[in-house]
Amino acid sequence: MKYCILVLVSLMHCIAGNASNDLEIIEHGGRYGFADIDGNIIIPCEYDDVVSFSEGLAWVRKGRAQGFINTSGEIVIPLIYDNAWEFSEGMAAVKKDGKWGFVNKSNQAVIPFVYDCAWSFSEGLAKVKKNGKCGYVDKSGDVVIPFIWDNTDGFAEDLAPVEKDEKWGYIDKSGDIVVPLVYDYTSRFSEGLAVVTKGEKWGYIDKTGDVVVPLNYDYTSRFSEGMAVVTKDEKSGYINKSGKVVVPLIYDDTDQFSEGLARVGKDGKSGFVNKSGKIVIPMIYDGACWFIDGKAKVNKNGEWFYIDKSGNRVN
Repeated sequence: MKYCILVLVSLMHCIAGNASNDLEIIEHGGRYGFADIDGNIIIPCEYDDVVSFSEGLAWVRKGRAQGFINTSGEIVIPLIYDNAWEFSEGMAAVKKDGKWGFVNKSNQAVIPFVYDCAWSFSEGLAKVKKNGKCGYVDKSGDVVIPFIWDNTDGFAEDLAPVEKDEKWGYIDKSGDIVVPLVYDYTSRFSEGLAVVTKGEKWGYIDKTGDVVVPLNYDYTSRFSEGMAVVTKDEKSGYINKSGKVVVPLIYDDTDQFSEGLARVGKDGKSGFVNKSGKIVIPMIYDGACWFIDGKAKVNKNGEWFYIDKSGNRVN
């Protein structure tokens, strides 16, 4: 049964099409559901909005009511919430009657609804907000880092970005400052390095706070597979963790590396390069996603299909 129209908004297809459970977001008449990679309808298009599956459950919305379904389409968390984040580490932040708390996959409230805002768990801690300040709770609901920060992000590699008085730095899981708050923006750590900015320039620091890639770029991404996207004068390429440019800054747009290859775009066409900068799949596609499990979803002449790492069409 294939009555739903597979519609690709590029990011949606990339996220859904490469999901580990092989269920894709589909749309028909302004409603959303899920299909398998062959286009067979698994979950009918009956929701006003959906998000890709995470930990076996997907966030769905009808009107303003939000909840979660499983991969069979069964509602396992009733659509009774005003807002919600995807499941992470077995729990989801949900909002009801103006307050946020956390539920498990049985819809049991495991952390009370007492917060002004809450976010997903990461490395055992979750960012929460109360009375205009941010802190962190553990999975028992205990406040382990007090509400003293103007803004924060989730933990990654044991450190979290924090902001106070419009400057960012990093704390550890004890709440101690390990990188001073001197930056205009900071990202989560990835592969031992983090993006930082001062003014309009971007670079990288390590976990001691040392600058390992000077703040010379107009944009930088987090590291993935030892490589990161960098942009200068509206052209993008890739550097390694030593800061060496290994793929020239000649592309109009780029994605992060996945399984040894990265999508690059120029003049409206996309292809794939390896870590030496060699184009291994020609730039002949109108759209493309990243590789997962040896295949990537691509678009050519309005048709979406999968290719392998040699550029051959596969099912």
